Formats: sequence, C-alpha cells, structure tokens
Amino acid sequence: MFSRPTSCLPASAVLSADILENRHKNPDDPQICLQTFEHAPFLLLRRGNDTRRCADMLCRQQGFSPDIILELDQQATAYHLACYGMGITFVSDTLIRKAPAGPDTFFFRMDPVLSVRTIYFYHKKGKYVTRAMEEFLKMAKEDLS
Repeated sequence: MFSRPTSCLPASAVLSADILENRHKNPDDPQICLQTFEHAPFLLLRRGNDTRRCADMLCRQQGFSPDIILELDQQATAYHLACYGMGITFVSDTLIRKAPAGPDTFFFRMDPVLSVRTIYFYHKKGKYVTRAMEEFLKMAKEDLS
C-alpha cells in the first residue's frame, strides 16, 4: 500500500473501496512489480515476524533491500502509518476490510504465488474448546474463506 499523488501512480493502483467490493481479485488486472518501490520508505514489522520474513524475501527476489524507516510490532500500526503517508507496508485485504483507508491511500496487487499463504489454527486434541474459541474459529473461517 502506498500514499502518493494520483498523477504518479501506476495503472495497477486500487482503492480500499475496490477491495471492499472484491474488485481487486480479478486475475486479469495488472500486478505491481515490487521494484517500483525500490527507493521508497518502508514500514515493516520487526525481524522474526512471518510478514517481515515474507517482505524480506519478496524484496530480495526483486533484487533490492527495502529502505526501512520504522520497524513495528503490529501490522495494524504499520497499516495506519502507511495510510498517513509515511511509507509502504505489506497488508492483507482482510485488514483493509476491517479498517478501510481514505481515498488518498492506494493498494497494489502482487503475484498471488508470492503473496498468498495458508493459515492453520491448532488446539490440543481432547482438550476442552471454549465457546469463545469456537466463535473465533467460526469467524476466522468466514473472514478468510
């Protein structure tokens, strides 16, 4: 995601409204080449976080190291700072659906092979599953499907 004047944006930019209406999932729409942002400031999570590992790998595959201006603990914090125009971060469409950005924040599709991952939830077999746990799993299944 990126905040920047509209006149400078590639044709692949989408708004949060597009994401809310699932218009960003068209496989025929253009995808961004990450190298487009090689010299831009990045807001990434701290080392050890799975999203950070993926971000580092994606940038390395594109032949550059991101200019990281802030390392954060929470994806939501990185997202909101990016919405204020401080830099670029990696977010999922799930986060955008829960906290839509303003009209001056733009998002870009990446190659799904690079940006899709499987999420697993585990609990101990034979242990009591609370009502809260059941509801969480139900909500997660609905939101992530």
